[in-house]
Amino acid sequence: MAEEMENKKFALLCFALVLPALALCGFLFAQDAGIAPIAGGNIFAISEYTPIINIITLGLAMMAFAASLVYMASQALKNPEWEAFAKTEIFQGIISVLIGLLLFAGAVAADAVVGDYVQKTTGVGGMGAFDVTHNYLNRMICVSSATTLKLEGMKMGAQYLAGMKARFYAATYGWGFSFPAFPGFDVIERSIDLILMFITPFTASLFAQQVGLEIVHATALALVLPAGILMRVFAPTRDAGGFLIATAFAFYFILPFSYMINAQVMYKMYQDDFGYPMCSGKENWDRADYVFGAGAVYDSISLQLLPKLKEDFIGAGGFTKHLSYIVMQSVFLPALNMVLVVTFVKAGTKFFSNKLE
Repeated sequence: MAEEMENKKFALLCFALVLPALALCGFLFAQDAGIAPIAGGNIFAISEYTPIINIITLGLAMMAFAASLVYMASQALKNPEWEAFAKTEIFQGIISVLIGLLLFAGAVAADAVVGDYVQKTTGVGGMGAFDVTHNYLNRMICVSSATTLKLEGMKMGAQYLAGMKARFYAATYGWGFSFPAFPGFDVIERSIDLILMFITPFTASLFAQQVGLEIVHATALALVLPAGILMRVFAPTRDAGGFLIATAFAFYFILPFSYMINAQVMYKMYQDDFGYPMCSGKENWDRADYVFGAGAVYDSISLQLLPKLKEDFIGAGGFTKHLSYIVMQSVFLPALNMVLVVTFVKAGTKFFSNKLE
């Protein structure tokens, strides 16, 4: 009686394998027909996913074929260990397919929720978490570049004044002396040069974050997640597959979501501190039509900047606050975001690597 129940359970599991296969076929049909079954878009409606899904299907078919051969051999040779192995592997194949479908469906749903949230908060439709993140980093790069331009202009002005000399001499007697006309500007020039030496790596960090997010956006769901699902099917690579699944999900969703939170906080703080939105054309200059063109470069190197030293370095709209925003997003906030991602990867790897029996 117990053996009969086991056989029925095994037959039910084999039948359950047909349902995920039909779901995959439905998604593929939706891609070919241009149908988006879930609001917000169909994550399979990208041509690059088709060969990857075919590879996963082929891997599942190979695993099912091998497990079926082992099961038939166990029945012929009356080997219970082979039978248990075959049942376990087929069950794990079904679990892997269900996990994959759940993750892809969750990806579509999360993308739709984020798109709706962005549209309600910004009034711009068709944007996702990565779009908001790139826009935010572009604004931070804008602030960093504007601050660097202004500092370079002040550095050149300080160098010019530090090099000016006042000379007194008596031509009749052939003697005289000279001294700096503006003493102390050489110290200011060296101080600005030190600030520029520190701000350059911060700007490079912002560009590196942009590149990293582009790589994640292009590979996480298209390559890493399918590879993780396929590797989880086979027993020797099950742990690695669970790690790839957790990594793909964490980097594609947790990372950009954390950047969205950073953006909301930093935008509000910047508006409160300076009275205008970040990168609105007023950072470190008076004109609102700066696009880093010839006018911006001319004004940045002109001596008109020198009377604003107190305002720029000490006042409420000074460089110190701009630098604090740049340092925050270049160093501290990315580290916090990665802590969240790594924590999710560790917890997710343990879950997705389990047999889930």
